[in-house]
Amino acid sequence: MVSQSWTMHTLPLNCSAESLSGLPFSKIISFFSAPTFYRARFTAAKQADTFLRLDDFGKGQAFINGFNLGRYWPTAGPQKALYVPGALLKEGSNELIIFELDQSPCGNDPAAACSAVFTDVPDVGMGNSRNIAYFHH
Repeated sequence: MVSQSWTMHTLPLNCSAESLSGLPFSKIISFFSAPTFYRARFTAAKQADTFLRLDDFGKGQAFINGFNLGRYWPTAGPQKALYVPGALLKEGSNELIIFELDQSPCGNDPAAACSAVFTDVPDVGMGNSRNIAYFHH
């Protein structure tokens, strides 16, 4: 059997920081296996380049203060960390919004401590970041 009665709902992600922050967020009481937005607020001591690891998440999009950092998919790789330019961070309060497409982070326990980690170590799938391949023509 082939279905021909599909319905399509668009979700424009070319939005501003205000429209992302305006989404109706609530405390996690259960996890979903459907696409879901997650929000965390964090404090930065200063503006500095960093890398965002989302090892507990499946795949999706990451936004810092309304800026679309890009897609993540840590299990598929090779890139395991997204680059966050220091200019995107504010001294003090910042906002991270994750649009998870695949799975709930941290299993099905709302009390579990799932995390997004900021680190100064890039992980672009080449093992130690000092192992850089140089190509010559």
